[in-house]
Amino acid sequence: MNIRQLCCTFKVCTFGFFIFSFITTGNFYIFAASAPSASKKALTPQESFIISEIEKGSPASLKAAINKIRVSGKEMTITEQQYLALATSILKIVYPSERINWTVPDVSSDGSTYLSIMESVKMGAYAFDSVDSSDFLSLMLPSLVLFTAPGLKNYYEDAAASLILACKMNQASMLAPYMLGVLYVRQGKNNLAAEYLEKAFLLQSDCAAVGEAYAKVLLAQNKPKDAYNVAVKVLLKNNGNIQILTLCAEAAFAQRDFDLAENYITQVLQSDPSNAICQLMRARILVEKGEYLKAQAALDSFAKTEKPNKDYYVVRLYLLRDWNKNEHAAASLATQALKEYPQDTELLILAADISSSTGRKINDFSASQLASQVLGTDPFNANALYIIVKEAIKNEQWQTANERSNKLMQVRNDDKTKLLRVDVCLGLNNLAEAQSIAKELYASAPEKEEVQIMYIRVLIASKNISEASALIEKILPKASQRAKSSIYYQRSRIASTQSAKMNDLRSSLAVNPRNDEALYDLYKIYYNQKDYKKAQYYLKQVIAVKPFDEKLLKNQLELEKLLAQ
Repeated sequence: MNIRQLCCTFKVCTFGFFIFSFITTGNFYIFAASAPSASKKALTPQESFIISEIEKGSPASLKAAINKIRVSGKEMTITEQQYLALATSILKIVYPSERINWTVPDVSSDGSTYLSIMESVKMGAYAFDSVDSSDFLSLMLPSLVLFTAPGLKNYYEDAAASLILACKMNQASMLAPYMLGVLYVRQGKNNLAAEYLEKAFLLQSDCAAVGEAYAKVLLAQNKPKDAYNVAVKVLLKNNGNIQILTLCAEAAFAQRDFDLAENYITQVLQSDPSNAICQLMRARILVEKGEYLKAQAALDSFAKTEKPNKDYYVVRLYLLRDWNKNEHAAASLATQALKEYPQDTELLILAADISSSTGRKINDFSASQLASQVLGTDPFNANALYIIVKEAIKNEQWQTANERSNKLMQVRNDDKTKLLRVDVCLGLNNLAEAQSIAKELYASAPEKEEVQIMYIRVLIASKNISEASALIEKILPKASQRAKSSIYYQRSRIASTQSAKMNDLRSSLAVNPRNDEALYDLYKIYYNQKDYKKAQYYLKQVIAVKPFDEKLLKNQLELEKLLAQ
């Protein structure tokens, strides 16, 4: 027991009666004031019901306690007035959207420990002196400051200890585990938060505040399906609740069920056209569907009334990268976004991907370093692993590429991952595995152009030139423009003469002038022929595509020295 508790030797008990209790503290024996509870005084059935419902702390139970007091048909006693004031205060603080349509008497907090605590809560202070480990409400009530002063943190350790004890003391209370869950969310302890919010949700699954908090934590834990199930269950009893409808949309979006998400977004925007979360979510869905012009319009509409936030940056980055094809502008915006949200996983992944494409550092970090930051908190993040492997291939770090691609295959075994694994196998000269994966992919999706090109590469690496040539001639006439550039390039690799090789490289560039592989091969041909001016011409074009590639910049310096001789 601390000094503050020792000083409190005797008080008038809560709700107008006296209680004395002996408390043993080492060698000291003192009298301490205590709030009323069912264990300390024989209560009437009505008092027992009222206290029980207040301790449960849900909107329904608080209203049940209030109604019990108000419909008694008699003039309220001082004790009943205090109960009414207490229950109403809790309702206002924890559930501000609940309608209060009754008059609360102006009752003094003198003699009421609970109302004294509530005065501290309303002033944004944690009532350290009022905590009584033997009384449930005095353990729980001080933590209501979570809602009145969300920026306050100096009480977290005390509050956690008191709320844990309160949860054990009264397992029927929904409010105690709910507040403990909120506290753990504030501390970034999502696993503990989910544990206690689930307890609260199971006790009162129709409570919007609890359901919203629980669903948000599940989303943060990357459990969108569970989050959606929680949100939908809450929505059944809270039809039209904007916060819950928004959560349903977010959970559906996280599962990439865009049509379902759009359904909820439409409902929200019909009631609240300026809802920023749903405006941005709609823009993101439009980006995912490739409807960039509509996405741009939605984003511009948001920007007229709202300041840029994390989701705004995400949508803008997708538009710059995928629609405007302006990766350097995207890199600049990613640098700005990460300065504001340095730990955000989605932004880190986007920035790493842009850095990988441009070869440019973002916020002074390379693509691998940005992806590694994500893996530091989420070791099995598939997108981060993919970027790490891609960068390792680019830098010919084959051991890293092999280890990380094996791990990636365990996490996400889709076609994109398998295609990347083929790249690793070719770099390691592991032709057996490359052939196995290539045959499997080509057998299941022979019409996919990226699979066709990959299969050609494996055939060439395996010295199966005739089959590679036959496949090239078969698919080239019907190939898309982008694919044709890659196919011409692959054909240049098996050309029988230098002239045929150069013709194919030029054909590749005629379709896609920014094909860096074709540009680089032409640079090498002219370099080997010691035609340094033509070599420089093609090297500069490669550098225009990859301006931050250190290897290319070194080649340029070497050429400049040769030309200066």
